[in-house]
Amino acid sequence: MGNDRGDAGTEAGGRGELGREVTENAAEALEILAQGFFAYPDNDLDRATLVERGLLADDEDGFESARLDLLYDGSLVYLYRLLVVLYAESEGRNLLDTADETYAQYSLDSLKRTVVARLDSADSSYDYRQTDLWSRLDDLFELLDRGSGSERPEIDEDDPSIPAYGSWLFRTDPDEDSPREARFLADYAVGDAHLARVVDLLTRRGDGGETAFIDYASLDVRELGSVHETLLQHRLDVADEPLTLTDGTYTAAGGGEDVAVPAGDVYLTTDDGERKATGAYYTPEYVVEHVVERTLGPLVRDIRADLETERARGDGDGARARSADEFARRIFDLNVLDPAMGSGRFLLAVVEYLAREVVAERERQVGAADGESVDVTRDMDRARRQVARRCVYGVDLDPLAVELATASLWLRTAAADRPPASFDRHLKAGNALVGSDVEEIPMGENDFGRPERDRHRQRSTAIANVHTAERFGLETVPDDAYRRMAAVLEDDEAWTAIEREGWFREAQRWADDGSYFHWELEFPEMYRDEGGDPLDRPGFDAVVGNPPWVATAGRANVSAAIETDLRAYLEDAFETTEGQFDLYAAFYEQAIRQSRTGRVGFVVPDSVLTREQNEPIRAYVLEHTSLTEILQVGTAFEGVETGAVVLVSGDETDAVRCASATGTDRPDLDGITYDSIPAHVFEAQDAKRFLLYLDEDTRSVLDRIERRPPLGEFIAISRGEEVSKDASHLTESPRARGETRPIAPGGAVRRYGIDEDELRYVETADLEKDERNYASPKLVFRQTSASLVGTLDTDGLATVKSAYNVHAESGSADELKHLLGALNSSVLNFYHHYKHAAYRTVFPQINQSTFEALPMAFDGEPDPKLVDAVDRALSLTAERSRLDLDLAEHLGSYEFGPSLGSLSECRPIEGVSATKLGATADEWPNLRIGDVHAESRSNGVVLAATARYKPDGDAVETDRWGYAETDPIPALGLDGLDDEHETLVEAFVPYAADRAEGVADFRANATQSSSLLARLQSLTLPRLGDVAAGLRAFSAERARARELDDRIEETESAIDRRVCSLYGLSEDERDVIRKEFGSG
Repeated sequence: MGNDRGDAGTEAGGRGELGREVTENAAEALEILAQGFFAYPDNDLDRATLVERGLLADDEDGFESARLDLLYDGSLVYLYRLLVVLYAESEGRNLLDTADETYAQYSLDSLKRTVVARLDSADSSYDYRQTDLWSRLDDLFELLDRGSGSERPEIDEDDPSIPAYGSWLFRTDPDEDSPREARFLADYAVGDAHLARVVDLLTRRGDGGETAFIDYASLDVRELGSVHETLLQHRLDVADEPLTLTDGTYTAAGGGEDVAVPAGDVYLTTDDGERKATGAYYTPEYVVEHVVERTLGPLVRDIRADLETERARGDGDGARARSADEFARRIFDLNVLDPAMGSGRFLLAVVEYLAREVVAERERQVGAADGESVDVTRDMDRARRQVARRCVYGVDLDPLAVELATASLWLRTAAADRPPASFDRHLKAGNALVGSDVEEIPMGENDFGRPERDRHRQRSTAIANVHTAERFGLETVPDDAYRRMAAVLEDDEAWTAIEREGWFREAQRWADDGSYFHWELEFPEMYRDEGGDPLDRPGFDAVVGNPPWVATAGRANVSAAIETDLRAYLEDAFETTEGQFDLYAAFYEQAIRQSRTGRVGFVVPDSVLTREQNEPIRAYVLEHTSLTEILQVGTAFEGVETGAVVLVSGDETDAVRCASATGTDRPDLDGITYDSIPAHVFEAQDAKRFLLYLDEDTRSVLDRIERRPPLGEFIAISRGEEVSKDASHLTESPRARGETRPIAPGGAVRRYGIDEDELRYVETADLEKDERNYASPKLVFRQTSASLVGTLDTDGLATVKSAYNVHAESGSADELKHLLGALNSSVLNFYHHYKHAAYRTVFPQINQSTFEALPMAFDGEPDPKLVDAVDRALSLTAERSRLDLDLAEHLGSYEFGPSLGSLSECRPIEGVSATKLGATADEWPNLRIGDVHAESRSNGVVLAATARYKPDGDAVETDRWGYAETDPIPALGLDGLDDEHETLVEAFVPYAADRAEGVADFRANATQSSSLLARLQSLTLPRLGDVAAGLRAFSAERARARELDDRIEETESAIDRRVCSLYGLSEDERDVIRKEFGSG
């Protein structure tokens, strides 16, 4: 088979683009590996064989799905073997010396050159029935697994250049206790034809028509985590019919369409049927680094301050040198945990931060003592190695994630001239939330003895497994089980008898299935001294991470749904898991429990700040640690529409540093300005909400407003029908037959009015809620909204679940108008913003309890001045809504006349050609016009447009589709037009551009030959004679609309002033509101 990947004689770099290409190639390589396992004729993948070999459970119904999962997992492990070796062999890292004569016999570097040369030659074919490449790579993996001590005559056992890896990733001779993936790879193989393509994909890249070997030295090891998180969004499937790719999505191939996947072939896809995942849900590096530095910084500063005090009492220069060594020793004594480490991004950041501090201190002290320079590169390598070996601890439910974290630390810290550090005692697989505390287990007069010793720990773990299984509902455990087990910890024969008990075996099986994790037994050095006695201050110096969210941001492999039995267990095991809790709450509580002093730095969803259901975790944080920092970072995760917030705790201070980085250049978090809010302010809030915007002035205004009784004392509130506006039984217009009535979604509600274009229609018989919910008079308010938006309904309007129906207990329409004026006012919108809405960056909702709790300035009688103003607002808004501002309706039918560019009065604005509006698709692929604006000026009309484009790198903020958008760029000026032509241009051009794609010969996208400016110039205008009358009518309607808008604004200002008076706000307090919301 031929190959078109070209010459591979050079190295290629370019980290951002290269990282994405490696990720895409890895996904394709994973698919090819899976296909190769199916294609190799000696692979027996029948159910009976897989069950017999212990690779699958004997489940006939679920066999096909389980087999695909097995193929996926096995292929993934093999893929990671190759990637880790490619990193380790890369020039500059030199962890595996490809120039070493002995290692070169096995290296992937030499194999890739052999494969590439053959693929590029005339005789480029490999046989899918042969496994020469597989065997060659098996030899390499065996060498890495065993190191120079492997039983091979050509390997010198004393040669340190071939270190043993020390974990199961490269294991080629697994036993029955080895991970399933290792056992699968020992029994099955992929033929040369498929494996050659995999090697080629992972080692070469295309770049501008040429190809080159991928320079893995230019890729940070964190890219392994990015690959992992991306691949976790994929699964294997088997095509039931030929499939084609349409806009990146697999669909059935029709006649004549290119077939991407033949029927019966295995292929890689997402749950949405897409070829590629849209984004990897890993924590952005700038957030990781911020969390690590803010959490560990105080520990480092304390060590430095202590040593400065000691050095001041020392012997000058000699004390400085000793101080640097002592500083390093104390840093290396720190221990930092990530309880949901994934591929180790936070732990890598911990290693970098602490190592950098060690080297910086040595530079300061040694340089100050004798002026000598420090070998920073050498010292950083040594410091990284010590920090990685001694300081970092991690847990993850996914064993493969643990292997990737191990590989990442190995690649970052290993040295070719030293034996590799072992991380298996610090990085462990298990469920960090499920397990038993030793003190909880009823051992009677016995104890666990010495859990730091392997045999004791294994048996103690078995006892803890029984205890945890019992909490999950295992009912067969005898009453005296714990006493019996504890009594025979040292008796091998009696312990063997216990192991034969059915309840004991069942408990161990449950533990394996549930990945039980008992902290004190897994990390005994964190909880007991060398004599086995409990430490006075057990736990870790600090805990960092981004725990799983219910919405799975940052943790693509965590299900959004918590299984029923696990939910019940968590509700019992943790204080913070009440009601509809999020999974991160349990992780947060666990982090505080496992830390010595409550020093925790976590990334969690911003719903933690104010969501009423999250009161338990807020209360736990305030009670059990000292909150230090709250930093809102917005939608920090690519492809995840959930806001994130960083919480740091552990400093001995009552002052909480609070800030928001939303809407800023987020990678520059160091430049954020913080406010200081005492923690007792949060403790005093209802539901202990973390209101990070509560400066002193804001608190003063809120305190004044909160002197009023809650709205719930005066109203009855209900939601509409429990359906969305898109429900199948709702229509966009009344039906010809049957009794239908309008029904309003929340989006139809405007301030003091209803947008009739947003209404739906429903047959009365299909309404399920009590008709009294919709009786008039009532208020209707949006439920999904960042602000309070409502109106008065006098027509018995039905609503859907996204709207609230509000009835006055008195039934008085004037009372409702009073309440409406207050609720729509800047006063209560200021209150709602700073108590609730400001803390949700996406999809804000107003809970019913939040709505009922709004303080209401109402003394039992409606205020006449407020009621009159609300009546005016309702009347003006109703008139405004009746105006017809649809340009197309006014223009009617017409012929097209000249294009914009052909008008003699039209000229490009100076400098526009140098902007993105002057660019073509050659310069910016996917370049297109966003919005077009028209502005009338004294000398004519100026048309401005935004440009949407896909940026080269990651520095520019993009939307969910990967596009960035410029600010409006002045594009065309039209001077000297008469009034009618000026009106036509000003009204028609934005209208046509908004509809795009063919209207008025306008296209929004640039091409290789047409810029965006040219696209705008090609837009054609209607012939003025055809549309003059309609244009005059439209202009009159628009002028009336502008007049009404001004009057509505004046009326709402009057309402705001009256509401301010009713709340008793001072002029200074009104100024605080005006700064945010105007009016008042």
